[in-house]
Order: sequence, then structure tokens, then C-alpha cells
Amino acid sequence: MTSRKISPLWGIVALVIFSGSAIFYVRNIILIDQLAREINEKLNEKDNLVIENKTLKATEEKLSVKEKIIPVAQNKLKMMYPREPAIVLKVSDVNKSKIGSK
Repeated sequence: MTSRKISPLWGIVALVIFSGSAIFYVRNIILIDQLAREINEKLNEKDNLVIENKTLKATEEKLSVKEKIIPVAQNKLKMMYPREPAIVLKVSDVNKSKIGSK
């Protein structure tokens, strides 16, 4: 049997293909790490915003308690709490009463 000579060109081609795939692999790992960091930052940001939203809702509820608003309105703003509930009329009801009175 005779041995075939392998051309050095095949070795160079194999080296180029191997180098290209190694560069591609390393670049993908770097991109995945960057994306993972961005995802973690966004999740932390979301958690902070959720906490801030809950805090603001609790503050809103605390400040809108009727027992706290009424004394401030009466003492500082000289407002009066209505003794009777407000009467709400619909426009159609007002028009019917005007038509009926004529």
C-alpha cells in the first residue's frame, strides 16, 4: 500500500475553520453574559419599581383616610362637611320637569 500525501492546504483550511468556530463560540459566550447581566439589571429595576409602587399606594391610602381629611378641610381650609347627601339630577330628568310644568 502506498500512503497518500496530505496537502498542507487542508491543514491550513482546517486551522482556519477551527479558529473561526472558536472565535464564534467565545463571542456567543460574551454576548450571553452581557444579556444575562442586562436581564438581572431589568429584574432588579422591576423589583424596585414594584416596591416603590406598593409604598406609594400605602401612602395614598394613609393620606386619603376620611378621618384625617375632614379635620384638615374644616380647620385649615374652613370647609364644611355637607349634612345632606348631594342630589344628582340627570339632564333628561330636568328637561321632563320643565316640560311637565308648562
